[in-house]
Amino acid sequence: MAATDAIAAAVLLVVLLSCPEVSLTPTDYHSGHGGAVTCDKSQLPSRSVVCYVKPGDPHFDLSHLDPCLCTHLVYGTLEVQGDLSLGPFVHENLTALNVLREHNPHLVPMVELRGLDHVVQVPTQDQLAELVQHVSKAVAPTKPRGLDVDYQLHGVDYQVAMEQKPVLGHFLHHFRQESPLRNPVVSVTVAKEPHLVNHAYDFRTLVKNADYINVPAFMFHDGQPEYAVHPAPLHGDRGEMDNTVSILP
Repeated sequence: MAATDAIAAAVLLVVLLSCPEVSLTPTDYHSGHGGAVTCDKSQLPSRSVVCYVKPGDPHFDLSHLDPCLCTHLVYGTLEVQGDLSLGPFVHENLTALNVLREHNPHLVPMVELRGLDHVVQVPTQDQLAELVQHVSKAVAPTKPRGLDVDYQLHGVDYQVAMEQKPVLGHFLHHFRQESPLRNPVVSVTVAKEPHLVNHAYDFRTLVKNADYINVPAFMFHDGQPEYAVHPAPLHGDRGEMDNTVSILP
């Protein structure tokens, strides 16, 4: 019961990204300061809309993106390795990114962080604080304003997930306190499986350090871009309907 109450309280406090009422009419632009062409404010989304690009994937290239339809843009990915070292920071062309930011000065550029849920050993507080510094240093040249942490626990053993339960909250706490990024926007994507959502996340800590907590819904980035997969329907997976309903407010 205590765990259920904690989840219910957390869900009530969490701000979820939701789909906007997007106009189907072409986006209007107007000239701003210095002659830059900017989005018409009346057509900007009234709700949070996160756009993703994937460097090297022609289906998710910056050239296909209308910046006036987005409030946030995840433009690069940084991978945490099993030993807490960092892989290469893969990101979009910065010149093209800056053009989008000129069109929409309100756009919040963000970096995606992956792999923290697949570390070999549970990191100590000191190790997480050091990781924050390495992450901040790696992404600083691209001037992001936020961090999007993918912590879906794909393929992670349940017992391991339970042992690592405090890791995400502690990392975000250090990021909030010690990252040189000024007032960063922080979002987290959690697992789609109800039993993991119920037990593998410290939501009391997460809601203090994350601006958005995202539950996977439609997936548009699998191997067939013309189709959308729905991995996490609100009624949950078969046999888990009761568990899913129990975490909804």
